[in-house]
Amino acid sequence: PTQTAGKSIFSVSQKVYLFALITLDENIGSQRRRMLLATDVDPTQNTGSGPGAASLSFPVARSSIMAQAFDVPADKAVVFNVEMQLTEAEACMSDTQFVESTRQTFLDYLENAASAFHTVQVLGFTRSLNGVSCGRRRVLRKLLADFSAASAAVQMLIVYKDAGGAMFNDQAFASMPGITSVDVDSASASNVKVDATFVNEDGASPKKASDSKSGGGGNTPP
Repeated sequence: PTQTAGKSIFSVSQKVYLFALITLDENIGSQRRRMLLATDVDPTQNTGSGPGAASLSFPVARSSIMAQAFDVPADKAVVFNVEMQLTEAEACMSDTQFVESTRQTFLDYLENAASAFHTVQVLGFTRSLNGVSCGRRRVLRKLLADFSAASAAVQMLIVYKDAGGAMFNDQAFASMPGITSVDVDSASASNVKVDATFVNEDGASPKKASDSKSGGGGNTPP
């Protein structure tokens, strides 16, 4: 009070140290990880120079999450890097439209190029328009269905079924319309057998009505 002329003010005069003991189950069998979160500030120092907040993150691969969702081992979720040409329609789609269109295209292309799988997903992509114009007037009218100068680099995730080995025919997939190259992501290289002679006689995935192709490979956006 003597320092504030008799006026009461609110101030924080004590340090608060926050820590958390977290148990993570990353689908690695009986192993569990524990992490103690703390700052690097010396707790014996009577200073207020420590960080006011800390940003915490627990990186978990989306492929591992998808494998857990389908109750299969983590090595059944395999990531591929795909380079592909785009039609003008695909180049001008919104990100959401492009992801769904490309996923449906991959689903069709994999029908005879991969062993039985649960799902195929697009983890990420980078589109290069290479001069393709996506102005309002061009989007409103019917865009050309032929492949344009636009291209995309796409991360494709296949979650294989637990029974049997994960097989992938890279030549069959690369021969599909618009595909310029495909290779297994380095992190997934040991999880899949690439065999150019493989033919899936039983069909890769039991398709549902919602899995029918709705875009990509020359289709125009809805």
